[in-house]
Amino acid sequence: MLTVGGQWQRQELDNPNSVGSVANEAGVVGLSFKQAKSQALFVEDQIFLRDNLTLTLGLRGDRHDDYGSHVSPRAYLVYHPSAAWTLRGGYSEGFRAPNLRQSNENFVSQSQGAGCGFAGYTGGGCSIRGNSDLKPETSQNWEFGAAWEHEGWQAGLTFFNTDFKDKIDSQGIGYLTGGSNYWAQYVNVDAAITRGLEANLRVPLSRTITWNNSLTHMLKAENKTTGVALTTVSKWSGSSVLDWQVNTALGLSLGAELVGKQMGLAQRLADNSNFGEQRIQNSYVLYDLAANYRINQALRINAGVKNLFDRHASGNRDVGNNFYLPGRRFFATLTASF
Repeated sequence: MLTVGGQWQRQELDNPNSVGSVANEAGVVGLSFKQAKSQALFVEDQIFLRDNLTLTLGLRGDRHDDYGSHVSPRAYLVYHPSAAWTLRGGYSEGFRAPNLRQSNENFVSQSQGAGCGFAGYTGGGCSIRGNSDLKPETSQNWEFGAAWEHEGWQAGLTFFNTDFKDKIDSQGIGYLTGGSNYWAQYVNVDAAITRGLEANLRVPLSRTITWNNSLTHMLKAENKTTGVALTTVSKWSGSSVLDWQVNTALGLSLGAELVGKQMGLAQRLADNSNFGEQRIQNSYVLYDLAANYRINQALRINAGVKNLFDRHASGNRDVGNNFYLPGRRFFATLTASF
């Protein structure tokens, strides 16, 4: 079974006064305009080697205005030793070009401190600028998993490992020209790794109500050379959702999202009494409520509330929970299919 597809994308960034800087001020970058186009073509062939064994081979070619061409292969095996069990594993490569903010040295963003955990930083916030010399990220990915399914019950466990080359991260520059504002910029990390486990469990509580759960445990997410954490990544995260199919047209869902304790950049400043514990955000849970209604065979409407109880886990930047978290927000979508 052969699948072929393509993608075309155009991006434009127009921000005359970047956050935290004054356009054209002497020694400060701020005037920002950039655009880029990219295209991709991909092909995937699903080969049925046996009734219970499938091999999927894929190839994706990317072409970017600024970063040229790149080809990414993929190979994946799925084996069913019995009706209830599935074993799967595979290898894939990835390609990601820097976004317009990261690649444009004239774009400046600002942090009040939570994103400024760099060597030499002493407080007062920092400015992070793009870098026109960035290279695109590439990755090599391995995945192995097992799943069990019987009479509506479903459980699975997957191990994943991703090795990055030229991973995009941020790095401190220092206090430029004797100023009081600390500067950083985006750079390529030579080698990085992410590794972890994903588990899922589905429980049919009744004919119309299903309980879906997922849990992720990050074993590693770090610069392979220095051992420093790449980004703010929770060791534990998960979700739990109750789905109720009220009738053939109406469905309701109530979900809970767990975000575990985030060490963030505190590891780099663990020996600094001013910027130690306050860079740690405790775990929290957010709740979502949603409904979907099929108007007819072609139209479906979805609506709901994210962060139902308007949880403000961010708190004050000086007392601990200083990572931004959006408050209560509403959404509605209309989907037409034919």
